[in-house]
Amino acid sequence: MKKNVRLNSLDNVTIERYAVSDRTGVERCVKSEVGAATLQVLSDKNSIGIEVADIDTINAISLDDYFHLHAVSNKKVFKIDVEGAEVKVLNGMKNLLLEGVALFIEVHKKLLTNYDHQVNDLIRILEENLYEYKVIGNENKGNPVWYASRKKI
Repeated sequence: MKKNVRLNSLDNVTIERYAVSDRTGVERCVKSEVGAATLQVLSDKNSIGIEVADIDTINAISLDDYFHLHAVSNKKVFKIDVEGAEVKVLNGMKNLLLEGVALFIEVHKKLLTNYDHQVNDLIRILEENLYEYKVIGNENKGNPVWYASRKKI
């Protein structure tokens, strides 16, 4: 990631070593090789069968806590691609949802069950926060991309 930021001369990008979650604290994850593209945060369900030697920990933070801590004020659009942890991430951004930020969410339907969630849980959170959504891509690949925005009242 650092290499991509440098190659693209991105001066408004901050790289942080956190897992994004519904709470701030420590999460268990599968150890990954340096340069790995994904990080798998473990739940009780998706950790079954993983050897203890392959489990590591990482600091986690909710998006609400992160943006409060860093006093960021110009939050408008979020791209969420978290391999099944979509509900956890949305639960950690309740204040941001109240602000009406726009969301692009890659919904990993099969992987949601690793965290004991289903697509209906995702829809419920969006609807409770007065969001509407539509599928804008990957519809036939099992992980559709949704665009979600706050309803105009």
